[in-house]
Amino acid sequence: MEQTLKELAKSYLLDKGVNFRDVDERRLRVGFRGENLKLIEIFIRFPEEEGHDFIITSFSIGCSFTGELYNDGLELCNELNNEYRWVKFYLNDEHDVVAEFDAYIDENSCGPVVANAIRRMVSAMDKVYPRFMALRWG
Repeated sequence: MEQTLKELAKSYLLDKGVNFRDVDERRLRVGFRGENLKLIEIFIRFPEEEGHDFIITSFSIGCSFTGELYNDGLELCNELNNEYRWVKFYLNDEHDVVAEFDAYIDENSCGPVVANAIRRMVSAMDKVYPRFMALRWG
């Protein structure tokens, strides 16, 4: 029986010493500590059986932009999307900051691509956190 992309990624992450938790049959949860952001929690969702795309999502910025700050929050997300082209920042329906990373993986590239995506996502989130806080709290 062939390994799923999730199983391949888990094996690679274990070999690299990355701690994670199984959430369900398609998702993993990974937590990190940053210099600016004390807890960076990300969820990795793997594709359906036939798919080859995966997505990492995080709500760890922990900031909402409502009312008068909504447009400013959108502007900052747009600026960051130009600076960090691999990570997308946006405000969801509740106006909370969300960071996402998605890419293509296959059986040959799964582990290294997922590990690289995790590093990029965590690094970007930790770097931009002070900018969101400065905008939100002045």
